[in-house]
Amino acid sequence: MRFVQKQPLALCVQRRREEADLSAGVAFGFTRAGGALRGDIGVRRLPLPALPAGVRAEAAFFGGGKCAVYSGGQMYVQGEEGFSLSSVAFSRLPVHASVYDGEDALLLSDGQKCALLSSSGLAEEEGISAFAAAAYFGDRLWLASGIRLTYGAPDDIRDFSQAHGAGGYIDAPSPMGEIVALAAGSDGLFVFRERGLQLLAGRGEERGFSLRDLLSCAPVYGATAACDGERAFWLAQDGLHVYGGDPPASAPLFAGAAQASPRGSVYCGRYLLQADVRAECGTRSVLAVFGEEEECVLPLAAEGLCGSAFCAGGEVFALSAGGGGVRRSWESAASVPFGDRCTLEQVRIRAKGNIELRAKSDEGERIFRISCDGRVRPLRAALAGREFSFLVRADTPAEVGALEAFYERGKTV
Repeated sequence: MRFVQKQPLALCVQRRREEADLSAGVAFGFTRAGGALRGDIGVRRLPLPALPAGVRAEAAFFGGGKCAVYSGGQMYVQGEEGFSLSSVAFSRLPVHASVYDGEDALLLSDGQKCALLSSSGLAEEEGISAFAAAAYFGDRLWLASGIRLTYGAPDDIRDFSQAHGAGGYIDAPSPMGEIVALAAGSDGLFVFRERGLQLLAGRGEERGFSLRDLLSCAPVYGATAACDGERAFWLAQDGLHVYGGDPPASAPLFAGAAQASPRGSVYCGRYLLQADVRAECGTRSVLAVFGEEEECVLPLAAEGLCGSAFCAGGEVFALSAGGGGVRRSWESAASVPFGDRCTLEQVRIRAKGNIELRAKSDEGERIFRISCDGRVRPLRAALAGREFSFLVRADTPAEVGALEAFYERGKTV
């Protein structure tokens, strides 16, 4: 009899650890800051008096401690006993500019007439011409229509007399088209053209004014133009632009998306943008918030953005701290750990709040619904596949500080 001794099978296992980049991927409702996801921005309905029956709020304007609501061309102004119909009506949703007239006030115009919202209410202004864009810069009121920039006398929003030391105008034709928006910066007045951006420098005497080209770009949505003092923001047909700073990580979402009625504003040092973004099945409406080192894209169908206030479903809302009233999600880019088939053995997540985590591969998925307390939570996945991605969802305020994936690939030798 002959005996043969067989060699034992040996298993060669390769292991790989990957940490998800929370600053990348696609996030809705989560604030991305410092490499983490926070659920700290939410929305709340403003405690305003009820509008008259059948009136649907499309935009809300605030000036002089008063609120005026736009609805179908009509303006409803807040009084001691609620909102009442104003004698001022507009042909379309008006553009606006913050001004100082002995108090902080708001100037409104639809290109045909002009009105001022102050502590006295809303009143038509005969002494101020209708405008397509306006801004208060260098203690002067600046108005724009077509290629003309009109400026008022210092410290008087109604004095446009053409005299030395008073008011005047500048006709500024440009191959970049007509003026569609104005925004005051710390060092000049940003002049947004149909297809570009200029800067008007100079304070005090009008002889010191100078206008220079900064850049040309795709067609500009004028209602989205705003400035936080240093940086100018605007949405164009080719996406979100930032002059004086870097574009946010979510800027590519806006590129090439068809826009219905985008609007932008600056509030408390943040740029807010009401617009549509590209989605798998077309477009979706969002309200984006961009700060110095943070950004948040809220999945909301907002309209009539002014400051931090906007309308939805005919009611007036504003951003709020605490994160209420928003659904949140974050999805990672796909990863191919080894280039071929392997196993996602474990996921470790450090988070707070109630979240749903989905680990997905080309062969299946694992769903974990967990309550987190800020400590690292290991989750066994045992999910085979070649390509993997992760999806985090939360319906209540939640935070995600880190997400790690552990992969294995083994063979016998």
